Amino acid sequence: PLDSSHFSQLLEVASDSCPNLTHLSLDIPLVEGQSHVPVNEVLRSMNFPALHSLFLNYHGNWTNRNVVPNLNPLPLVANHPQVQELRYFSPPNIVVSKVHNVRSFAGGIRDCICICQSKVPIVELEVQFPPGPPCYYTMEGLSPLVNALKETPTLRSLTMVEDFDPWWNEDMGWYEG
Repeated sequence: PLDSSHFSQLLEVASDSCPNLTHLSLDIPLVEGQSHVPVNEVLRSMNFPALHSLFLNYHGNWTNRNVVPNLNPLPLVANHPQVQELRYFSPPNIVVSKVHNVRSFAGGIRDCICICQSKVPIVELEVQFPPGPPCYYTMEGLSPLVNALKETPTLRSLTMVEDFDPWWNEDMGWYEG
């Protein structure tokens, strides 16, 4: 995979050279033993005034005690309050106060519950379910999502996808494989 320093350099070029981006999709790689500090610094400084779609996906081991997930894309989200379409698959969990203009959201079950409970007038929602423990497939296990959906009268489109991810765990939304 692309190492963190090269990835951050590419992001910096895009930030400096492409101010009119309307769509940004990042699959952020993790190479064990590398830090995401340079990536975080660039994400913190990026600003695209016309951005309306932001897709963030982190391919890292979130639960291995030997690999600290030091990636934090939340400043990038916060710098773009105008974003209306957000796909967010990354630690840490989404900060709902930073996404009040989002109308289309895709993410893990916990982030989707937070979005629904926040009263953000979401129109489209895609919930990515982990393959995890059977309790998630009982009504009792799904009750937080059921209750959150009851608080989302603006919802017009709902997609529910079981997504295989070998790192999912119950505490973080991701488990150790």
